[in-house]
Amino acid sequence: MIIRALAKRQLHKFVRRRAMASARRSALAATRAPLMREWIYSMLYDPVDGYFSKHKAPVAPMTSPTPFPSLETRHDYLAYVAAQYATLETKWLTPSEIFSPYLGRAIANHIASLGVTRVVEIGSGTGTLARDIVDSLKAREYADRKFEFVSIEISKSLSERQAARMEGAGHADVYRSRHADALLESTWRQFADEQPTLIVGLEVLDNLPHDKVQVVDGVWHQTRVQVQQREAFGETLREALEPVTDDGPILRALDAYERVKSAPAQRTTRDAMFKWLLDATETPDPVWLPTGAEQLVRAVASTVPNHELLLGDFDFLPGVAIAGEFAPIVSSTVDGKARDRGELLSAPRGSVDIFFPTDFRLLAAMYEQVGAGGAGEIFKAHEFLGMVACDDVLTACTLADGSIPLLDDFANTSFARLSSTLHV
Repeated sequence: MIIRALAKRQLHKFVRRRAMASARRSALAATRAPLMREWIYSMLYDPVDGYFSKHKAPVAPMTSPTPFPSLETRHDYLAYVAAQYATLETKWLTPSEIFSPYLGRAIANHIASLGVTRVVEIGSGTGTLARDIVDSLKAREYADRKFEFVSIEISKSLSERQAARMEGAGHADVYRSRHADALLESTWRQFADEQPTLIVGLEVLDNLPHDKVQVVDGVWHQTRVQVQQREAFGETLREALEPVTDDGPILRALDAYERVKSAPAQRTTRDAMFKWLLDATETPDPVWLPTGAEQLVRAVASTVPNHELLLGDFDFLPGVAIAGEFAPIVSSTVDGKARDRGELLSAPRGSVDIFFPTDFRLLAAMYEQVGAGGAGEIFKAHEFLGMVACDDVLTACTLADGSIPLLDDFANTSFARLSSTLHV
């Protein structure tokens, strides 16, 4: 069976390489259209009308900590959060906001246990987690030892808000914000020294661009987004398939995907069903490949020699209406209530969030294939937070009925610790 699986994988690679040459000849028109990940990137991060680049950001800070002990039951807790949405008129409240300052204190415990002297947060949002981490580290005098905290933020407006908030909190002595793209190796070259560095990204992976790929006639195809019709009120878009070319992120993510799927010990019922579809049908469901995540872990692993990459995000999303493995939810929030769409291409620019679940086994495989000697550990969120949250944090996040939303709310969330041989 192992020999057969290896032979099948080699056959897929041979067919893919043969398809590359014909793709370059037959898809000249299509190559002018963006790949799916490029189109998603523009929808979310375009500096003019991207979802996260608008002047009024889709996230907002809460004005005071959630009073967990005074809330009787989970019903009361959820009602309190819903009321915050309405009061703040925001689209999203992240865990960093709802569990402030306690989540920051838990991460600060992890920082202190590692002994790192530099923390880099990707996508710092409103700056709440950064503030809470530095508050906690300064309270224990940890941040006095040549410590620095750096935010990498692709949204210019959010970057400015983060810097102003950290200055207002009295942390300008250890903090700096950089408006940059975390998917580029050039962003990480400033950290290409031996200083021990923890890189944190909470709910970052879900908003990274993905490529949509699909098997047609036994060959992997990639998706481009083409303009089907231009009209006075806008454009009508359509998806165009073409054989996968020599695009680096797609090929590397596909290699990792095929390795994860072919690992006998890792197979699940869902994997078996996918294999059956692959063998029995001409065009099985598409796969939304996390090529943005591949670019991120490759940029970090190949540039920052002494690091741990701590990433927490959704490992499952319920009620996804769009077809495909790892398919996204396309959503906006009105009056504190999510409004999900059943398709992607007709969404008005800048009006919707596009977020994906993460396969953390695939994430670890993409990190390890960089070849920088790194390895990955995966935890369910309640396991990781249970390890790093001290008793006073858990007590502060406990409802009157004894339940702990900090642990209970993350049933569909995991953490990955992706690390070089971190030394301090």
